[in-house]
Amino acid sequence: MTGPRVGGVGAGGAGLACARELARRRVSAVVLDRARGVGGRCATRHVAGRPVDFGTFYLHASSAAFTGVLGELDP
Repeated sequence: MTGPRVGGVGAGGAGLACARELARRRVSAVVLDRARGVGGRCATRHVAGRPVDFGTFYLHASSAAFTGVLGELDP
């Protein structure tokens, strides 16, 4: 991609959504996060060798646009 380049901080839901939208618009984006993986507060952590989901247990969507994005992310 040529043109503007953007750096984002945080690989949680908002940071990844922003990077996704920038990519749709053909803007080069780099997402930085201090964690080893993505997900932010919705990520899975390992406790005593077992995966445990942290953060939000569900997402309530009242917006058709938001519901559409959730559907794209969870095939």
